[in-house]
Amino acid sequence: MRKFGLAGKGAARKHRIRRKIEPGDPRLSLAERAFTVGGRNRLWAGDVTCTSTREGRPCLAAVIDAFSRKVVGWSMPERVTEKAATDAVGQAVGREGPPDDGDLVFHDD
Repeated sequence: MRKFGLAGKGAARKHRIRRKIEPGDPRLSLAERAFTVGGRNRLWAGDVTCTSTREGRPCLAAVIDAFSRKVVGWSMPERVTEKAATDAVGQAVGREGPPDDGDLVFHDD
């Protein structure tokens, strides 16, 4: 490419205008990247991922307790859907029985 004076065309940059996050905004991060907590059922983190295998493309939705690093809920759907994430959280609530005092924070992308 150098010999012929060719160059790749770069991707156009997209500038987004971000709105300021006010208290009470659902985008506010209650975890604040502080993933060390003082006890069980205070901070749960979740994620959904898919991987390719010879037998297909299975997905995994998991919920982890940040205190014990224990997987407290999971779901293995064939596709990524909203139901996969809610099933994993539902299983975590059913298995762990978190208190209803409002101190549990669930962090997910």
